[in-house]
Amino acid sequence: MSDQLVSKNPDKFDRETWGRYLISQEYKKILTVTKNDIKHTEDFYLEIYKKEKQIIEKELDQPDNKRASKIKQVLDVNFDQNPFFQQLYQQVVQESLEIIKTTIKQTKETDSVYKDLLQLGWFLVICLNPYLEFKDINMDFNQFYEEMQTLTEAQLLEKIGKRLDL
Repeated sequence: MSDQLVSKNPDKFDRETWGRYLISQEYKKILTVTKNDIKHTEDFYLEIYKKEKQIIEKELDQPDNKRASKIKQVLDVNFDQNPFFQQLYQQVVQESLEIIKTTIKQTKETDSVYKDLLQLGWFLVICLNPYLEFKDINMDFNQFYEEMQTLTEAQLLEKIGKRLDL
């Protein structure tokens, strides 16, 4: 959003309309708020990172710590998906799917969380093998999430029903 706000060549507006917007008070206010939000967010996450790093270093430096050795097996500076991580990931997703499947079966269609459970189930199904759903490397994920929001419970159930045996 910040990049779009400072752009001289907007994607969605003609130059004249964009030029008028760039000199408006509304633009100046939105730009200031956006820059402040970015700064506060960066500061916030930097503080979390520092604290997390301290905790992890303290925990991992303890001798004979079995949890630490497990953590070290999963952690990878390059974020490579080593086989151990991949195995854990698949197990966690499978366990989560079993819980969601049971919860969906126990939840009435009229319950306000029913659609959320179906969406979560679909996201977890995708997590098992994202390459089945996302074949195009240039896919617009915003469009994907917008489409997800517009699906009905019946459409979601159709998408995940076969895979989860619902």
